[in-house]
Amino acid sequence: MQGKEKRVVSAGEYKDALGWVVDQFEKVLAGEKAGNVEESLSYAKSLLGKDVCQELMGEKK
Repeated sequence: MQGKEKRVVSAGEYKDALGWVVDQFEKVLAGEKAGNVEESLSYAKSLLGKDVCQELMGEKK
């Protein structure tokens, strides 16, 4: 994509993000308030960007 900065996401960064999601679900199920959902959702979506995922999987043309 033109005009968009590409960045490589490490496996550790994915693991940390997924761990945060699991923690938030556990809090909600326990009746607690989850953390900053909007900010973290935006961050998770940026990690899961199509171009980044394709590069990690070796599918980028």
